[in-house]
Amino acid sequence: MLFKNEIKAIGFDVGHTLIKYKNPLNWQGLYRSGLEHTAAAADITLSEDMLIAATDVLLKYNTRVNYREWETTSDCIFNEIIKSWGIQTDLYALMSGFYSFFSRCRAISRNNRHNGKTKAAWDKIISILRLLLLMLVIENRTLQDM
Repeated sequence: MLFKNEIKAIGFDVGHTLIKYKNPLNWQGLYRSGLEHTAAAADITLSEDMLIAATDVLLKYNTRVNYREWETTSDCIFNEIIKSWGIQTDLYALMSGFYSFFSRCRAISRNNRHNGKTKAAWDKIISILRLLLLMLVIENRTLQDM
């Protein structure tokens, strides 16, 4: 049963769910390029062994390759990568470099937010959110009337 103020947030997985995402759902084939971009952004020189170690960590947490029953954070994953490299570096600069590689191809960016396809995608997302909110309000009212 839902009670007033019980729901704090609603989230969506937008990986091909509501909008077309240009990257594949499984990033495994992009790890090397992503890690090279990350290293360049963080001014780190990667050896082949470091690339292999980081790829192994990423694969360990890739749910398209290894099913898991618990969620983990990016901090945990990238701390494990840094540990496997045996270096000290800024965790958040490293993560930012990695995700910026993948976001270069994202469907919705600041630069194309207002094109027709993107506006249609946002309109679809907003419609679904409104519908979910309406359903929650109706269910909450029904529970209050009981």
